[in-house]
Amino acid sequence: MPVVKVLDTHVTYAVNGQGPALVLVAGTGGNLDSNWAHLVDPLATHRMVVRPDYSGSGETTDPAGELSLDLLAAQVLAAAQAAGADRFDLVGFSLGACVAAQLAATHPGRVRSLTLLAGFSHGQDPPHADAIRTLAQSDPQRSTRLRPADPADRLQPRFS
Repeated sequence: MPVVKVLDTHVTYAVNGQGPALVLVAGTGGNLDSNWAHLVDPLATHRMVVRPDYSGSGETTDPAGELSLDLLAAQVLAAAQAAGADRFDLVGFSLGACVAAQLAATHPGRVRSLTLLAGFSHGQDPPHADAIRTLAQSDPQRSTRLRPADPADRLQPRFS
């Protein structure tokens, strides 16, 4: 399995297929196989599918100290770059949705599209609030598409 070094961490990742790049970011307790293996073959017929294991998952080593969304997003970006993906579609599941949102907010020129699956519905947790706020501030026009059109369906923001 390929490995890319990010600071003091060796990040493992898998690459399958050829074509436009698609980066799949697993959720808490998952890894590149447990969350995504069942989708790889059909997707890889037309796409280059990159599946990184960020710190805390798979065979990726954990750095000393606290983990942050910035660090996890940097690990995902490094795996995508090492795989040869300059621009890519990005899908995040659970905690991977937060990591994907952070990556898209901090590197909008790299992310062609962003899909967040089973992410967090509000920003009560400070790291998640920061990621949502950063995403909204990076491109206010695009972030309005994340809000439901019907005001009755909107969640009230819990952060400023």
